[in-house]
Amino acid sequence: MKGFTLVELVITIALFAILAAVAVPNYKSFIASQRVKAAAHELLVAAQYARSEAVKRNRPTILRALGDDWNNGWEVVDSVALLQPLQQWGAPAGVEIDAEVNDIRLLNNGRADLASAEIISVCDVGRVVGVSRREFRIDMSGLSNVTRPGDMCSDDADE
Repeated sequence: MKGFTLVELVITIALFAILAAVAVPNYKSFIASQRVKAAAHELLVAAQYARSEAVKRNRPTILRALGDDWNNGWEVVDSVALLQPLQQWGAPAGVEIDAEVNDIRLLNNGRADLASAEIISVCDVGRVVGVSRREFRIDMSGLSNVTRPGDMCSDDADE
């Protein structure tokens, strides 16, 4: 006789259900972590682009939040033609971005016009367990990077 018995089929389905129950929470955490990582790296790309354009054009560029809120997206503009963005990035889905500044000016020598290093924090909106925040950091030299400070996002990140 060929085929599966009802008992074999039920056992297989039960094992599949157990594996799925274990995998789904880990998958949610993985997706949330990747969203945070991608948004932070998009900020990094924008800063590197702004720095490159400032040097290439031999005049300052500005990396700024759209509508004074990084959660709306951001753009790079020429300091002379402020109304015409050189490049624009849309709002990243599923993340919350917190920053002290709404714009970062990059000078024609590649340096950032800052009094000290600026940090922009990127967190998961749903605060999924196990997802740590990322920090985009740009210093006065104009160099930028993304770090994972190791701590999780707290609910009072907006305060």
